[in-house]
Amino acid sequence: MVGHPAHHTPSSTAKHRPPQKRKRGILIAASIGGAALIAAIGAWIALSPSSPPGLPSGAADTFFAQMQQAAAGKPIVTSVFQGSLRTERKGGVTLVTAENVPPSLCVSVGWKLVRRGVLTINGVTPMRVSAARLAELCNQGESATLLWAPRPPE
Repeated sequence: MVGHPAHHTPSSTAKHRPPQKRKRGILIAASIGGAALIAAIGAWIALSPSSPPGLPSGAADTFFAQMQQAAAGKPIVTSVFQGSLRTERKGGVTLVTAENVPPSLCVSVGWKLVRRGVLTINGVTPMRVSAARLAELCNQGESATLLWAPRPPE
C-alpha cells in the first residue's frame, strides 16, 4: 500500500523561536547595517582630501567659501577653477550658479552645499541625496552646473 507522503515539519529552531523574536532580530540587523553605512559615508567625507585630484591644493575649501561669499552678496566673477560664478535673487530667494565645475569638485563640495541649502546639479534637484547620486549627477559630462539656494540665516 502506498501511504501518505511525510508532512513537512518546521525546523526545530523555527519551532522554538517566536515570530516576535525573529522580527526583532531582523530589525536589529538592519539597524546595524544602516549605522555601518552611515559611518562609512561619514568617514569617506571626513577623510577625503580637501582638493580633488588635478585641482590646486585647497580648491574644494576655496570653492565652498566662494559659494558662501557669493550667497552673502560678495561679487565673485570667476571661481577657483576659472568657471563663472553668479548670484541672483528671485522672489526673496538667493540663487548662486556655478558653471563648468569639474566633476570631482562638484561631488566633494556638493555634500557641504546640500547640508546648507537646496542643490541642483545639471538641472536635477535630487530628493534623496547619497554619494552615488551626487557622483552620478556630477559626472554626466566633462563639467557640471550647480545651482544652490542656501537656507536663509536664522
